[in-house]
Amino acid sequence: MKFLGREVEVEIAGIDTQDWPDFVDAYISEAWFADTGEELTESELEQLEDCLADHMNELVHEELVSRL
Repeated sequence: MKFLGREVEVEIAGIDTQDWPDFVDAYISEAWFADTGEELTESELEQLEDCLADHMNELVHEELVSRL
């Protein structure tokens, strides 16, 4: 996904399968720029979460599928 014009990778935490399908406790625990591996700052993480709020459920589902 793109953030600030750059590709970013994210790690999702707080996934509780008992909360399916809402996953309201899930959050982005860390993120980094794919091209450099540089981690996003706390401020950037907050901005990213705000930008992705509508897509968080989709990210959680993708994370769960990747664990299979």
